[in-house]
Amino acid sequence: MHGGAHVNQADGGAVSIDDGAAAAVPSPPRGGSSRTTARWTLVALLAAGVATDLVLRSRIDGAAGTAGVVAVVGAVLVGGRVANRQARAVLATAALVALVLVVRRSPWLVAVDVVALAGLLLLGTTLARSGSLLDLRLGALLHRGLRVVVGGLEAPALVLDRLAAAVPLTSEPARGRLRVAARGVGLALPVVVVVGALLASADAVFASFFSLPVDPAAWLGHLLLTLAGVWAAAAVLWLALDDRDAPAAPVGPQLGVVEGTIVLGSLVALYSLFVLAQVVAEVGGDSYVLRTTGLTAAEHARSGFFQLLWAAGVTLAVILGIHRAAGPSARGSRVLAVLQVAAAVLTVAVVGVAVRRLGLYEDAFGLTILRFVSTVAAWWLGVVMLLTAVYVSRPWRRTWLPAAVGASALIVLVGLNVANPERIVVEHNLARSSDGRHVDVGYLLGLSDDAVPALVDASASAPPEVRGQIAATLCARQRVRNEDPWFAANLAAHRAERSLTDLCGPG
Repeated sequence: MHGGAHVNQADGGAVSIDDGAAAAVPSPPRGGSSRTTARWTLVALLAAGVATDLVLRSRIDGAAGTAGVVAVVGAVLVGGRVANRQARAVLATAALVALVLVVRRSPWLVAVDVVALAGLLLLGTTLARSGSLLDLRLGALLHRGLRVVVGGLEAPALVLDRLAAAVPLTSEPARGRLRVAARGVGLALPVVVVVGALLASADAVFASFFSLPVDPAAWLGHLLLTLAGVWAAAAVLWLALDDRDAPAAPVGPQLGVVEGTIVLGSLVALYSLFVLAQVVAEVGGDSYVLRTTGLTAAEHARSGFFQLLWAAGVTLAVILGIHRAAGPSARGSRVLAVLQVAAAVLTVAVVGVAVRRLGLYEDAFGLTILRFVSTVAAWWLGVVMLLTAVYVSRPWRRTWLPAAVGASALIVLVGLNVANPERIVVEHNLARSSDGRHVDVGYLLGLSDDAVPALVDASASAPPEVRGQIAATLCARQRVRNEDPWFAANLAAHRAERSLTDLCGPG
């Protein structure tokens, strides 16, 4: 090569040119998709669109919901030029986690599952070209999330481009003409539909030309929902192809050792005083609590759970904010590092107090889904605080904390799906009824299909009046129960139906 230039073949086929200085090589154009890749991409996008139609006509917690997520993942993997192994692993994880949609029916759990799946898709598309899970920046992820809006605007052009690439034409000029024609059709179609509908409503003879032996409104609805699904999936695909970096975060004022020490020292002193108050209350006993606060021991134990969690959350934000804003001198300060760790550890103690108080409340009044989830969330917050203590204890070269927090949240979520919280709530409360304690049976009967097998099984050992109320309500529910279509198949619904048949006989 002239001038001492060298051509290097990098992983994935990318070529760089070295000529004494790094030369920037533009990424290949987004339209440079091979015919086979374009065809499989269109198949995956169409599958996502069909799944969207099925989901919106039934429910997301079924086979169609899982199929839709898997189709979107397939479209990104096939057509998104995902070169990063970590991105492929994240997208594969999204496809696996989507299986929970055919396992659970609890509305709150399904809602959290959907949010987690959206987060995994966002993370997978963010890392599609480059990057690492150990160098995540929350600001960059937020920026990528906002760019989904741009992806929605670009999605039709991306689909038309893949359509043009999928046509078996060897001539690039012919492909170009076809792309132009496809865009023209895309622009003309909505105009023709609107004007045609107006003309058909104005003249019955003209409308008869388009009469079909099917319900056109129903088919039009299916078509529109399918196109909406294709559009949304193409927006996700566009996000994977988008290689624009997030804008650099502005550098704000940096904190020194003195400011950080004052803030963190105040928190440590405050939490130390709180822990001392808990020790005094334990040593002084119920009479001391009643004398100093006017509250009985039960009232004192049941108060303040959510306030304690909010305090822990604020402390977490303060610790990370100071760590982020610390200047060069503060980053190497041993005093500041010790105070950050101390604040995090004391916050874990506060979380422990909150969990204990909620446990006493549950023992007195029974377990609900909110109380169970709040307990799990509190324990998870404690784990996050411990991870934060490790993270701020020394100057790490990688920003691994966001990935660790996200992974811990995903583990907890998958664990909840496996454990079935509604089953735990039912079994816990019906065990209380066996001991002669009050149980809100109406609340248990208002739970989803996830709770039905446990209601049937656990009611066998419940008092006769509780057992009779459960049987009467569940059998009445069976008589009005609608059978889900095949694309809404769900394991929880199947198990609930089988348990109702065992209890009440065939419906």
